[in-house]
Order: sequence, then C-alpha cells, then structure tokens
Amino acid sequence: MTKGVYKYDDPDTGRVLPQLKMYTIGADFVPPPIYAGGLRYHAVAPTLSYLMSKGGYVEGGRDYDQETVFRMAQVFAQVEGGYVPAPETAHVLPVIKEIAEEARRTGERKVILISFSGHGLLDLGNYADVLGFEKA
Repeated sequence: MTKGVYKYDDPDTGRVLPQLKMYTIGADFVPPPIYAGGLRYHAVAPTLSYLMSKGGYVEGGRDYDQETVFRMAQVFAQVEGGYVPAPETAHVLPVIKEIAEEARRTGERKVILISFSGHGLLDLGNYADVLGFEKA
C-alpha cells in the first residue's frame, strides 16, 4: 500500500491467473521473512486498490517494523484481558495509537472501528521470538 503502483499485474507468482488492476510492487517480489504471513503478498486487493485510486475513500497505508507491531499487540493483550491479535491484525494497532493521540492533541472526538481477523494463539512462539521472551 505504501510503495505499489496502480497497474495490471499477475496475482500469482506462477503467472497462471489473469492479470488484475491493483497497487502492486510486482509479482516477482520476494517478501522479508516476517511472521505475518498474510501480509507477505505483493499487491493490494483489486477492490481496495480501486478505492485507493479514486482518492478520499481509503487512506494510504503506513509502514511499521515487526517489533513495534508485536509490542503494540502485547499492550493490547494486557489491556484487553489476554486477547492476543493475529500478527496481520496487530499491524493496525500502531495506526490506532497515532489516530487516538492526534485526537487527544486536537480535542476531537473520534470513533475508531477495526475488524479483527483472528487471534494470535498459534503465533505465541513467533511473538516470543520477536519480543525476546522465553518459550514455555
């Protein structure tokens, strides 16, 4: 979302499926080895890409490193009674923090709605690796 170009590209690395118009950094992109496997795709979904291209419907993406994201997930789990977000979902947490801090500074009242895609219970080992915790 932060570096792609809106164009037709292959949605799969095997170049079998028909090309789709989307924000993409290229089907040949090799993602870094992060734990949020669902975020290792080279493009943005075509419908979301279309809304981004029209301006005003969807705000562009923001980049955060994996440790920052996982630390925010740790805080979220502590505040929300142990609910651990999936790594993909956790990437929205720094954005929420920025929006909330800006609203606090300006005095603006905001409602922040997010959709959680899943829990991170199967990712606890990954969280431990990144945050430097000992595995049980």
